[in-house]
Amino acid sequence: MKNKDTISHQVMVEISDPKNNSIFKEVYVMDPDSEISQSKSAWLMLQLYFPPGNSKDITIQVTVDNDLTEKIQTGLQLWSMFDITLFDEHEESDISLGVIAV
Repeated sequence: MKNKDTISHQVMVEISDPKNNSIFKEVYVMDPDSEISQSKSAWLMLQLYFPPGNSKDITIQVTVDNDLTEKIQTGLQLWSMFDITLFDEHEESDISLGVIAV
């Protein structure tokens, strides 16, 4: 997750399953021009590993300063990760969400 703004922001990231059960929820304080990275939990890795090639449908929701919210629904796999960028002048929205292969 990257904050490309010139001020700090409080960011809540929540991941939920198709039944809307929260499987991850964390709040971060992002300083200006900062970046945070976090690995998948061991529990989630096991869910994705068996059977091989498994995909888990999830919703990721990002809320900035208890005001701006964006969310996407996607299939998460072992080799994919989220890309979250805040206030990038080259993006149409203040919160950019995507999934990239690693």
